[in-house]
Amino acid sequence: LGTLVMSAGVGVLALMGAARTLDVLALGEADARRLGLDVDMATFAILLAVGAVVGAAVGAAGVIVFVGLVVPHLVRRIAGATHRVVLAGSAVGGGLMVLLADLTARVVVSPQEIPVGLVTAAVGGPFFLWLIRKPEGLRR
Repeated sequence: LGTLVMSAGVGVLALMGAARTLDVLALGEADARRLGLDVDMATFAILLAVGAVVGAAVGAAGVIVFVGLVVPHLVRRIAGATHRVVLAGSAVGGGLMVLLADLTARVVVSPQEIPVGLVTAAVGGPFFLWLIRKPEGLRR
């Protein structure tokens, strides 16, 4: 548990600290370089932090599909596109989505349980299809 909390905590703090860098990278690699960002180093550091967070989450909960697709798109649509907001909102929204999916999985066919990933896939699959059919996706 200590290693999990340490990996996830350090990764989340690093990503929150890199929110402005992520905003600059969203402009495109060429523009980020023109603004003075060391794109290669920033990309490496961000990938390292993301790897720590994802590794800790998957190690603790297992693979739960579509949470990382649905939640950030909805947060971006509701709260805006700055990475500080998207990262914090996705952390809270992802936890809430998994909590609701787990509750649904335990209650729907009680006393049996269905896999949580099945519930998230039932939401995420149609969302993904809608997202790829809509020409502009969820952009504002």
